[in-house]
Amino acid sequence: MIDYKDKITIGIVAGILANIIKNIVGIISCVTGLKEYHIWQFATSAILPVEKINTLSSILGAFTDFLLASMLGVIAVYFIFYVGFENYILKGILIGGFAWISIFIVAVRLEISRLDPNTVSGSFAFLFNHLLLGILIVYFIKTLGKNTF
Repeated sequence: MIDYKDKITIGIVAGILANIIKNIVGIISCVTGLKEYHIWQFATSAILPVEKINTLSSILGAFTDFLLASMLGVIAVYFIFYVGFENYILKGILIGGFAWISIFIVAVRLEISRLDPNTVSGSFAFLFNHLLLGILIVYFIKTLGKNTF
């Protein structure tokens, strides 16, 4: 992989790479019936009414999802910069948990998103996806910025 020097770029790229994997897991969760909605549908419903959510409008949700993952990656870079990589998986779980609580739960409970997970399995799937996102972001930060930190 390319060794990046700029922390912002490392965070953005780490967020995007981690989010690609998170979305693949999310799509599998939807296809298998573990959850009813994909994260892009939640993000789209914060922008448009539920009845206007379709494949085309979900592009807005995808953009929002990747933008938030990139921003979380940048936050994670500075967090890791100050606290170090020791126990990085645990720190990734913390970052993913932060995303789960501060973005997902708040958006759903304050009805910013007009959708609701509706099932216990769906809620657990979204929690797992966010924890996975945090772990992967920290992993990619460690990989991409190995000579920066």
